[in-house]
Amino acid sequence: MLKLISILMLTTFNISYASFSLESFCSEKILKDLPVLQNGRVKPFSVMAKENISFLSGKLMRNKVPSYSHYLCQLTFKNFSKSPIPPLMIPIDHTETRALLNVEDVKMISIEEIILREDDIKMEYMSQKKLSSYKKDLGKLLQKVEVYNNIISSQTWSTFDSSKLPVQEKNLGDAFVPLLTLLPEISMPPEQDKIISYLIENKKLFDQQNLSPYKIEILYNNLHLFDFALLLALISSLFFLFNKNKKVHLSLASGLLLLQITAITLRVMISGRAPITNMYETVAFSGLGALFICFLVYLKNNQVNYLLGGAVYNFLCLMMIRFANNMLDPTIQPLVPVLRDNFWLSTHVTTIILSYAALAISWVLANIFLLKSIFVKGFNKDNLKPFASQSYVFAKIGITLLAAGIILGGVWADYSWGRFWGWDPKETWSLIALLFYMMILHARYTNWINQERFLISLSIAFLSIMFAWFGVNYILASGLHSYGFSEGGFYFLISFFALQFSIVIIYQIKKWQTGRQAQA
Repeated sequence: MLKLISILMLTTFNISYASFSLESFCSEKILKDLPVLQNGRVKPFSVMAKENISFLSGKLMRNKVPSYSHYLCQLTFKNFSKSPIPPLMIPIDHTETRALLNVEDVKMISIEEIILREDDIKMEYMSQKKLSSYKKDLGKLLQKVEVYNNIISSQTWSTFDSSKLPVQEKNLGDAFVPLLTLLPEISMPPEQDKIISYLIENKKLFDQQNLSPYKIEILYNNLHLFDFALLLALISSLFFLFNKNKKVHLSLASGLLLLQITAITLRVMISGRAPITNMYETVAFSGLGALFICFLVYLKNNQVNYLLGGAVYNFLCLMMIRFANNMLDPTIQPLVPVLRDNFWLSTHVTTIILSYAALAISWVLANIFLLKSIFVKGFNKDNLKPFASQSYVFAKIGITLLAAGIILGGVWADYSWGRFWGWDPKETWSLIALLFYMMILHARYTNWINQERFLISLSIAFLSIMFAWFGVNYILASGLHSYGFSEGGFYFLISFFALQFSIVIIYQIKKWQTGRQAQA
């Protein structure tokens, strides 16, 4: 009903007012920190705008508009002004979808063109009986049309209305209303100065409520802590690889650890839950966990080389969360019911991710040995022992945490689903990974394999972790762990597997060539 009223009001207001200029009204300075309500969460306008425009266009609009906030504001109030705005371009990636829309030669089209074909898309979606990648792409396209229609009808977000106070903090959403419904009270016809004054005044009143998560999110977005951590991780990794100064190593690693602890702590304060509820958070947390585990091992062994694997893996994780946004969604979304038990979320999932982190360190160290053997002249088996012993330490930590995480997951499954084990794909692949590592560690302990083969085995064994972690979510996408399913990771995972096998094959070829030269 509210949406119908809004559309009728839009129709009434669909004329150009000389006093209403989108360019001056949609100012980043005014909108950036404006509190808005979307999907049950109060957030800054800039965050909401980036989430919506990124969902619709990915990275296509980044260099074509002054800012996400400015552009979303233009879309929201486009019916009040005839000022031209850049067309919203939507990427069409699936070949069958492009064929349906008769746009085989282009990879993106405007949202208006998609809306004109909306009925055809719906009919094609309904005709697809199986949940294929094609049907998923059509469904996502229809979802984008819905999001866009909500934006231009001013139903995407609500603004704070101080006249609705007082309300309890847990029911704060009752004090937010669609701005469009307030326009007749603010000004008729809409005058930007009055609207701006209204927004600024209500923002001041909202700030007086001392609602910390909203203010923390503004701080979190302004600090860009993960970007600084990425730069520091790169510097740390290079120093660990090419410099032997112990004090520099410890200083860089300590700064990197504190920087990421701060970033993840702020995210926890914003979301009110453990930072492990989606793929973006698990990748970020595993990078931090790897560095933390390395520090604990360093404190016990007093060998700074133990920090090497953690620094390199941490850098790889930060690279992913910074540049793989099509695969890792950084948005903070409401939790599905099964994840709302913070105790089990903070024990089972945290333990599993920490096990991935420890095993990833052993994988990094094994690959550093392989790569140095391939590319560094004079690097030989004399350098084998330290890499094998260090990898062994982290592999033992990882397998212990993985076993504990699987047991905790079984207890949680019994609590939530009424059975301890059900051969769900996530459960099955976690068990496969555990058995794979148990076999390798047993072979290493009994000397069935030497140190060189142990490192090669560790480099390959991590592929089982990657499939349990990414493969089940991105490729299989079936089972009761549906809350973790995502899109966009298929080619990443295939490339990862291919690269790892290539490193091992090249190492073996070079070893064979070196052996032949020695015999000659």
